[in-house]
Amino acid sequence: MLKVNEIKRSGLQAILGAAGMAACLTVGLAPGAAHAEVIIQDDFTNDGALDGASPDGVNLPGGSWAKTAGFGWAHPSASGGFANMGENNTGLAITTGSYDVTHITADGEFWGSQGETDTGGFLLGFYATPPDGAGTSSASNNLAGEISNTFTGLRLLTDGTMILYENGSQGTSITGSDLAQDVPHTLSYDVDTTTGAIANVTLNGDGTTYDGFSTSAFTESATAYAMFGAWGNQNGRAGMHSFEVQAVPEPASLALLGAGGLLMLTRRRR
Repeated sequence: MLKVNEIKRSGLQAILGAAGMAACLTVGLAPGAAHAEVIIQDDFTNDGALDGASPDGVNLPGGSWAKTAGFGWAHPSASGGFANMGENNTGLAITTGSYDVTHITADGEFWGSQGETDTGGFLLGFYATPPDGAGTSSASNNLAGEISNTFTGLRLLTDGTMILYENGSQGTSITGSDLAQDVPHTLSYDVDTTTGAIANVTLNGDGTTYDGFSTSAFTESATAYAMFGAWGNQNGRAGMHSFEVQAVPEPASLALLGAGGLLMLTRRRR
């Protein structure tokens, strides 16, 4: 937020007048009025290993994907616009930097065999710190066991059940309808890092079935890393077609937004 005492009121008022001055101070700066911006966006069009790779779209925090858990032979990779986790119980995470996260979404897909898909599914959420062994290709960690290490987010099962996790602890679950395999399912939700709340949980355009979650767990520290993971039994696999995180613009961006508003108002006065 720009501070009033940092602006030379007399000069601005001379240019804009009292009404213009008031408008200038509120353009893009009112509490809760700032528009979120995309800080991480990946469509996985760059084929190859994902551990250590950067998103192919937006990457404002400047981090790279890191394998957070999984068997040593599991190597998440991208091919033709699809990120395959490579094994069950394998995850990827990427830093959100100093941004205050507001929204996360992914087009996830799951598949399997031998009747084990009913316990499969994928995870979409955050870590305060990634599980032990993050980013090491020899990691033998199992995501099902490592999930207790600071995961805050949602687990979607193939039977349509969605489960909230709060700092590794299983919380509320909401029952949905069976979901088809081998097709994308778009999961998204908003978070408020000030209150820790979750809102607007939407699956494939349905924003009502999963609206019963209540939590204060999505804090700034709890959302330090955004993640996606496959969680299932032996043959329960998952991957994603796209991944996106939005956040409140940093102060420098807000200042530019305010300056843009001032410039537009000045031009109008001319």
